[in-house]
Amino acid sequence: FLSSTLEVAATPEGALVVAGDGNSSRYVPDGALSFRETEGQGHITFLADAKGKIHGFANSKGHVVYDRVLPWNVVDFFVNALGVIGIIAAFVLSGAWLRRDRRIGDKPRARFSARWLYFSALLWIVLLAAAFSLKGTDDTQLFFSFPGPLVTFIAWMAVPVILASLINLFLLGSAWKAKGWGFWRKLRHTLAVLAFILGAALLWNWNLLPWKF
Repeated sequence: FLSSTLEVAATPEGALVVAGDGNSSRYVPDGALSFRETEGQGHITFLADAKGKIHGFANSKGHVVYDRVLPWNVVDFFVNALGVIGIIAAFVLSGAWLRRDRRIGDKPRARFSARWLYFSALLWIVLLAAAFSLKGTDDTQLFFSFPGPLVTFIAWMAVPVILASLINLFLLGSAWKAKGWGFWRKLRHTLAVLAFILGAALLWNWNLLPWKF
């Protein structure tokens, strides 16, 4: 919750530009893996594994260390993906409301597949509403009272969300066999299921589960 992301890019002249949080600094080589700031006293040293692959860097005092991460481990990607999933869940529930008075002539398994998707969307809405409410929480308070009641609720809420999302995947075949569904409805249903599976994978990847704290 308190992490930040920096981007490191090389210039044609052999310098480095480190950017993040609306600021950027320029560094020039000062050793094999060390660089000094051109317009300040900053100094960073890159960290390499036994094979020489760079996996992060630290400042001169060593108390600030950044790890090299893949795109899905970046905070902005995580937050934006959850936002998109929330929009999809809202559309799923909107579709359920618009079809509330229609008679469904599908087989029971197809009806169950649709209704389980609605249930999953509702769980996602509850989880995301609680998660995005954390934005108004003071960082210091969150740090010293971690995990706290709200984070604990989110972590436990993630368990049924993940399970419900996985069940949708097993019910996907029934949705495609539904005779009363058009192609586009089947496609929308599939995309929603895949979005929920992606969200479940992200929750697991970010350790947002009670036994991973």
